[in-house]
Amino acid sequence: MTRRTACLMTASFLAFAPPALAQKAVVLSVCQDGLEGGASQTHEDMGRFLSGNWGMSANGTGLTLGVNVMNVTLSWDDASETLMLSGQGMTAPLHPIRYNLSEDGDAPFDMSMEALTPTEMTDGDAESLNGCANLPRYYWQVNSGPQKSWGGFLFYDNNNATGFMANSAGGSRNVFMSRSTSR
Repeated sequence: MTRRTACLMTASFLAFAPPALAQKAVVLSVCQDGLEGGASQTHEDMGRFLSGNWGMSANGTGLTLGVNVMNVTLSWDDASETLMLSGQGMTAPLHPIRYNLSEDGDAPFDMSMEALTPTEMTDGDAESLNGCANLPRYYWQVNSGPQKSWGGFLFYDNNNATGFMANSAGGSRNVFMSRSTSR
C-alpha cells in the first residue's frame, strides 16, 4: 500500500467517524484543561481517570502524633455520579472544586494551594514546577453524630496527590497519596 493510499484511507475513516467518537474526551493527564477551565473533561472523565488503588501516608501535625499509613480506593460511582473515597472503614464522596481558584470557591473550608501543600506553595509555584495552572482539587466530609472529619486533595500529577485531613477533636494530618499501580 502506498503512502498516498494509506493517507486517503485514514482521512476517509476520520471523515465518516461517528460524532460520539470524535467528541469523546480522553483524559491523559490531570494537567489537561478541565473542571475549572471550562474545557474537554468532565467530573466523570476525571473521576474515572483517578479511580484505582492508592497508598496514603498521613503525618500528624500539631498535637496529632505519628504517621498513619493505609490503602484507599478511589472509584467512580455511576449511580450517584460521584468519585468515592473508601478505606479504613470509611466511605465518602469526593467533591470537585469547580471554580477559578483566584475567586471564592464552593468548599466549606480552605482549599487553596497553600492549605493543600505542606510547604504552603502558591498556585504560581505549582505552575512553575509542572506547567499546570489548574490542578484538580477535591474535598470530603464525614459526620458521625457530633464528630466530624474532613479533608482535601490536590492531584499534582497522574499518580500523586497531597492534601490534609482534620477532625472536630482538633487532630490534623498532612496527607500524601500515591497510585498503587502506575498508568
